[in-house]
Amino acid sequence: MEGISFYGTEFLKVMDSSIDNDDEYNWLRVITRDLKRTVHPVRHLLLINFLTGDIAEFFSAKVYKYNLFGKGPWPCLNKVAEHYRMGVVNNLKITDDYKTRLPVGTFSCNCGFVYSRKGPDKESSDRYRVGRIKKFGVVWENKLKVYLKENKYSLRELARLMNCDPKTILKFDFILGTNMFLNNSRYIKDKDSAAEPGKLSDYKNCILANIESNTAAARTEITKMCKKEYIFIYRKDKKWLYEKFPIKIKRINHHAFVDWNKRDNELLFIVKNKYEELMNSYEPKRITKSSIGRDVGILTLLEKNIDKLPNTEKYLKEIIETVEEFQIRRCKKIIRNKIDKSEPIRIWEIQRIAGIRSEAFEKMKLLILEYTDMETGGDYKRLFI
Repeated sequence: MEGISFYGTEFLKVMDSSIDNDDEYNWLRVITRDLKRTVHPVRHLLLINFLTGDIAEFFSAKVYKYNLFGKGPWPCLNKVAEHYRMGVVNNLKITDDYKTRLPVGTFSCNCGFVYSRKGPDKESSDRYRVGRIKKFGVVWENKLKVYLKENKYSLRELARLMNCDPKTILKFDFILGTNMFLNNSRYIKDKDSAAEPGKLSDYKNCILANIESNTAAARTEITKMCKKEYIFIYRKDKKWLYEKFPIKIKRINHHAFVDWNKRDNELLFIVKNKYEELMNSYEPKRITKSSIGRDVGILTLLEKNIDKLPNTEKYLKEIIETVEEFQIRRCKKIIRNKIDKSEPIRIWEIQRIAGIRSEAFEKMKLLILEYTDMETGGDYKRLFI
């Protein structure tokens, strides 16, 4: 190692700065790699002297900045904007990808269009590459609204004009309230639009439950408890919020009595409805107290006051699933779907679609075979193990 031969082992030992090559945390590696760790000033001087031999020269040396995504301003890649591909973007934020640790650049234009891509850029053409569109912006939305109202483009034509996925067109058709593709077969499958009414109702139930269960809480305290729900309802039904949160009333009666029996029955009704909804959903979801409580906005209530809700607690214990029970239910649903579609049932394929590890699947394999045998009426020709 050059540093050791430069100073000599005896000198480094006297300076209490010996370097152990086998230690990945020796001070030389730490000082050059980990900015968060503290290293004695003497060791900094040793390194500077080794690199330049002159402290003044070291600190006056010109620092070259490496531009991971080239020099700004960068192009806006909003296809419908007048400044498309022009260097008008001055806002660049660089973060690390949590998996690969590669740099990720997020480019934000004044037109509201925000996109990102992994770097560093290797070719000049990378400058015009989009990895992910994070926000389309008001210019893009206004242009889409114009196209939709013209009512002369198909879904795929619009997707090509707006440079996005057809599902994105369906989503914004609903958000913008134009509803030009309301009769499209895929329209109702849009998760955001299909879930709006149910989500609004669930969030209102969450607000009401927290108001009645925290009678001494002020409006601001209730808002903090249900921040996500409050913001969503504020955007969708502000009038309802003002009715439930009278602006002039700052505090609720400290001595108000909570009828926990009534509250128990109300929550039991909500939980039962949510359970039926989850069991009938297309994509299976494991039934847990957290999944139900979080979806209907009463998780805090179920965690902190479950001892006051005996009926709800009893029902939850009856319906919650272990991981294995959920995996079995998911396998059964896959089998039923294949039977309905007259498709062959292959055990290995069931395991793959359900995403179950081989060790765990072996434990339930016999049960899956018995269920398949029962559902097919013993028709082994349909069963390929």
